[in-house]
Amino acid sequence: MHDCKPWETHNELQEDRLVILANMIAQVRHEAVLMHEPSKGDTNWGLGCRAHERTCHAIKEASDYHPWLDVIDPSLHFVFSIGGVPIRFYKGEAESPNPRHLSRRYPEIEAQQTAFAFFHEGKEWLWRMAIETDIDGEVMRIVMVQVSESGDIKSTWTIPMSGNVSIITPIHQRQREGVDLEPPVIVPRRVDTTETNAGNE
Repeated sequence: MHDCKPWETHNELQEDRLVILANMIAQVRHEAVLMHEPSKGDTNWGLGCRAHERTCHAIKEASDYHPWLDVIDPSLHFVFSIGGVPIRFYKGEAESPNPRHLSRRYPEIEAQQTAFAFFHEGKEWLWRMAIETDIDGEVMRIVMVQVSESGDIKSTWTIPMSGNVSIITPIHQRQREGVDLEPPVIVPRRVDTTETNAGNE
C-alpha cells in the first residue's frame, strides 16, 4: 500500500476540493449528532440513516455551486464525482471497507471508464471516501482510499481538516430534559381545635 496523493493519480482530485467536501461532511454529521436523542428512543441505526441522507443532500446542494462537483447516482447507493472521477463515501475504517461499499453499478462503471480513458491502470481501482467516527458519531478523520472491487487497497490519504468548520464535541454526558411540573397548591395550615380549647382551660 502506498501513500500516493489523489491528484498524483488523477489531476481532478485536487486537495482544495477534497478539503471542501471533507469539512462539509464533518459539519453535516456533527449536526446530525446534535439532534440524536437516545433517551427518546433514537438508535445508532437512525443516526446513521440521518447522517447518510443529509450528506447526500449536502453534496447535491454543493454541486450547484461547484462546477467540478456532480452527482452521478442520486439513489441511496449514491455516487458523486469530482471532475468526472466517480467516488462513493462510507462510514467505516479506511483499511477495511465493507464489500457492499465496493460494489458498482452501471453509472459508476461508465464514469470510471470515461475518467480514466487515458489511464489504463486507473480503470481497475475505485475511489472511496472513508468517514471514521468516534463512539458518539463525530468525525475523527476522512480518508481517500484507492481500492479494487475485491478489496485490495492501493493507497490511502487522510484529508486535512481546515479550521473553517467548528466541530465541538461535548466532554460530558448529555443531560436529560427537565420535566415541567405544575406549581404547588398552598393551603392554610389546619389548626387542631382540641389543642386550642385545652390551652384556654
